[in-house]
Amino acid sequence: MQYFKISIKVILLALVTLTLASCKKDPIENPAVSALSFVNAAAGAPDLRVFIGQNQANNDIFNFGKNIGYLNAYSGEREVSFFQGSEKKATGKFNLRDGRFYSLFLAGKWPETELVLLQDSLTRPAANKAHIRFVNMSKDAGLLNLGLTNGSTLVSEKAYKAASDYIEVNGNAAYTFVIRNHAALTDTVSIPAVNLEAGHSYTIWAKGLKTEVGNDALGVAVIKNY
Repeated sequence: MQYFKISIKVILLALVTLTLASCKKDPIENPAVSALSFVNAAAGAPDLRVFIGQNQANNDIFNFGKNIGYLNAYSGEREVSFFQGSEKKATGKFNLRDGRFYSLFLAGKWPETELVLLQDSLTRPAANKAHIRFVNMSKDAGLLNLGLTNGSTLVSEKAYKAASDYIEVNGNAAYTFVIRNHAALTDTVSIPAVNLEAGHSYTIWAKGLKTEVGNDALGVAVIKNY
């Protein structure tokens, strides 16, 4: 099976088509389909090739901080592997449920990595709203809060590899996110204002290491899931 980047609308249309086909008098046996995205959250990781089974899932650069949008994949147990050149560096098997959407994070500090699979939400936000969740992928930053530069806290006390539930915020608005150490409650890292579009879902994630500098330093990134 070859993998392609696809939009949420295309995936949902495919799922509806499969459902309608199953209602016919002589139903066609259709394969169960899931959607899988990838995030390179391993500080110091080089450009990697990603495989689902025997099929390469990416052509673009996939080093630390990069992400790959949703790809279609057969449901059931799937093996995902990460290669540096021809050498396999990380691998894992995951059970993907039919019609579900997932994000797979390559976490840790290169080359000591681990894989973290999160199930994503396709629940549509209310009118003029957006959904966000916070994921802590900083191995040495301790418990983190997600907040805003005005001093407010949106998500509290997330440990390494933990993800919050999705929360609803106003859409079509700009937010300046910060992460704070839960114990100190002082701003640790902030990013320039990000505009969140109404009707969409986002992942805000802590990346890098507090003991590093440059590209691998502790930071915040935003992924538009759909």
